[in-house]
Amino acid sequence: MFIFLCATAFAEPLYGLGDLSSFSMSGRSDFRIRYRMSDRLELNFEETHPRLHDHIEQIEKYNLLFDSPDTKIRLQFDQVGFMLNKYILDEKLKYSWDLLDNTVEAPFEDLYWTIEKFTIEKQIGRFSIGIGDVYASFGRGIALNVIQNTKVDIDTSIRGSLLHYEADDWELIGITGFTNKQQIQRYNPNIAINQDIPHFVIGSEYKRYGLIDGMVSLGAHTVFSSFGETLDGSSLLRWEEGFDSSVTGVDLEISGLWDIDWYVEGDLFHYFDTKMQGEDGPWGYAL
Repeated sequence: MFIFLCATAFAEPLYGLGDLSSFSMSGRSDFRIRYRMSDRLELNFEETHPRLHDHIEQIEKYNLLFDSPDTKIRLQFDQVGFMLNKYILDEKLKYSWDLLDNTVEAPFEDLYWTIEKFTIEKQIGRFSIGIGDVYASFGRGIALNVIQNTKVDIDTSIRGSLLHYEADDWELIGITGFTNKQQIQRYNPNIAINQDIPHFVIGSEYKRYGLIDGMVSLGAHTVFSSFGETLDGSSLLRWEEGFDSSVTGVDLEISGLWDIDWYVEGDLFHYFDTKMQGEDGPWGYAL
């Protein structure tokens, strides 16, 4: 596999009246081309066309940020395309690799683009409100770990809303929405991209800081989930369905005790769906 990389970035102020006068715009493009080699052989063409199923994969992820002192608007466009992926056999056009499976509707077989992420963030005093694709991690991520780490091709968000209140020594987070897994991979091969099945999530976390001379922090969190199984119907219908599972837990962090940082977390699981219950019944725990 051979790789060609190209990244560009820009930042510009926006000119306008009223609220628009405080905005600036910045963007970044991550462009990659890979030549992917395959040992797959076509019957009766092993000698004449040994590299028939090699192909070129082109990927671009484009991020836009509109920024003001109290508002941020983020957009991410993802695009992928295949080249050298077609051949004619018995007078019929064939594709070496399927870029998309039958769950994704697109006008082209070898080209796909999508608005992957869209977020509006607003700061109102101590309140922060996020609408669109938002992220959160409770504790060390046992109950909820919805994060963005593009270095290892992890970018699952919650498409919904997030409310965050931060005081001097405590904070409260509430999040709700549907999971939105990225479709186009940056590092891994994009083969048979499918339409993700969203799952409904609602949760909250409370954190208290600065206890016992600032050494101790306490946290409590709870998350309820309803898991989708098929693409039939609208994901919004899961608002009307019961929850499949819940996770409730507490965590304790002590800094600098005997020159060591300590952390402990305990979580209690409950499975409402009988199909998810194991031999121990509907309850479980993690420590």
